[in-house]
Amino acid sequence: MNTEECQNEINADEKVMETHEQELEELSEKVTKLQKQTAILKEKDLIEDSLKQKEKQLNVLKNKHKTVLTDLLGSMPESNFAFSVNKYEIQMKGEVDSLKKKIRQKQNEITRLEADRKHVRELLSEKRAELTKAEDQMYKACGTQTYETTLAKINTTVEKLQDEQNVLQSSMFIITKYKGQITENNCCPLCNRGFDSETEVTDLVSQLTTQVMNVPAKLEKATEELQRAQA
Repeated sequence: MNTEECQNEINADEKVMETHEQELEELSEKVTKLQKQTAILKEKDLIEDSLKQKEKQLNVLKNKHKTVLTDLLGSMPESNFAFSVNKYEIQMKGEVDSLKKKIRQKQNEITRLEADRKHVRELLSEKRAELTKAEDQMYKACGTQTYETTLAKINTTVEKLQDEQNVLQSSMFIITKYKGQITENNCCPLCNRGFDSETEVTDLVSQLTTQVMNVPAKLEKATEELQRAQA
């Protein structure tokens, strides 16, 4: 075999090898593609199995809580279950917020009422203290006697003191007037009896003056007693 023939055979073999390598590369690409597709199919199967499992669990939960869900939602949703639940949740949230607002209002009202009650209690305590004080004063004033009896006695005393006060106030005016008349007319203004001497006039005027001087003190005493009786 000559060199040229050997070279031709080598070239032919190289072409065959290149063809085989190309075919092998294409086959390898197909295998890789098939492997990817297989992985995708397996993942799809896993997802479908998981979805079926979730649906099964959901159905179990639905059946388990069917009565409660029906009471809450009005009926068991055949589709859009999540939407129905979310809608109910939003509705309940609104109602809860409204109830919280009402609770806050009631709490504020309770706080105000408690403050009013505290104020009323304080007023009641003050009134009770005043009542106790009044009862003590009444007991001191009445003792074992009834209120009506004590009041009648006090009224009698007040009337007597008022009469005495009026008499004293009038006597001061009358005595002063009599003094002037005695001095001017030289006789008694009541009986018109004349006086024999200037000494009799002077003595009577002196007596009347003494009485007039005593009237303010008696009047002040009578006024104080009247004020105490009326207190």
